[in-house]
Amino acid sequence: MSDLDTRLPAYRQRLACNFPQIEPILADCLRDAEARLSEQGLADYLDGAAMVCMIGRGVEPVLVYLQELPRIAERLGEDCLELVSRSVWRLSRTPNGHAIPVFMQSITGVTARLGSYELFEQTIDLLMDFARRTSASWAMNSPSAASHPTAATKCAICTSKVSASLGANRSRPVWRPCKPAGRPAWAPPYRHHLRPAFQRD
Repeated sequence: MSDLDTRLPAYRQRLACNFPQIEPILADCLRDAEARLSEQGLADYLDGAAMVCMIGRGVEPVLVYLQELPRIAERLGEDCLELVSRSVWRLSRTPNGHAIPVFMQSITGVTARLGSYELFEQTIDLLMDFARRTSASWAMNSPSAASHPTAATKCAICTSKVSASLGANRSRPVWRPCKPAGRPAWAPPYRHHLRPAFQRD
């Protein structure tokens, strides 16, 4: 019995993923991860794979994460492990969740061309901004949004058209800066300079 065999049950328990398709590759993936990652990186790797498994988009994103992320993390830094898993989780909570397999298939080539964690993080920020904007568009045109009146106006600075649901008991749009205090540093800026908020009459 190898050293990995003795650690495999604990790794498997932390991974908490029941797809049978991962079993034939799991030992080799973990052996590769042990060779490339620090102890903390290995823990982040297992936690990230577990998060990708929980999104409900099938086994393929999990397989890509297990096979490719150790090499990506070795090349760009172990912060990539959490960045990728959290990005997948965030995408899964939007109408763009169907794009997750394509996203996972592309990250090996993308990171090889970008060559640094900072550029990869910026690329992820752009992707999340696009997902946020398309999600907002989807929400405004969904049947649930149709039950509320909408206000259509333009940004006071860039003159781009902005539409927003007024919601129940809210009928008067109020404007405030589109990048409020407390917005996380990693979050991309809003598309418009100003965004609508609402106050009760």
